[in-house]
Amino acid sequence: MGRSWRAFACAALAGVSLAGCTSPHGGGSAARGELHGQVLRPAGRDPRSGGMHPGGSPGTLCRGPGVTPVAGDPVEARDLRGRAVASTATGPDGSFSFSLLPGSYRVVESILGIGANAEVRAGGSTSVTLTVPSDCSTPVR
Repeated sequence: MGRSWRAFACAALAGVSLAGCTSPHGGGSAARGELHGQVLRPAGRDPRSGGMHPGGSPGTLCRGPGVTPVAGDPVEARDLRGRAVASTATGPDGSFSFSLLPGSYRVVESILGIGANAEVRAGGSTSVTLTVPSDCSTPVR
């Protein structure tokens, strides 16, 4: 009976480190890892806001300097069941960061749903770049 009580206690205290408890991401009382990255968009028109990037316009070639950081976008870290376990908004430079238990996650920009899978390791740092599509018809090569 002690074993079922422990399983119940661990489930009830999800996210709290207890000796003998293991997390659904395999972390238990292990150190967290960092999952960080940026949300960027290429030169051209931002399809979410209609904003124009210098050198880009709808239906024309994408001309301009590489990529632009996207500020203020909501970003979520989701477990393998699709549940949000952490959320934030990107900073002025398009950056975001989460401190998570070790395991597998899907990082999603919540407006367009663009995402990438990431593996977080205890004490480690994992970087992800999410690129929002541009509204340019033909990219310059």
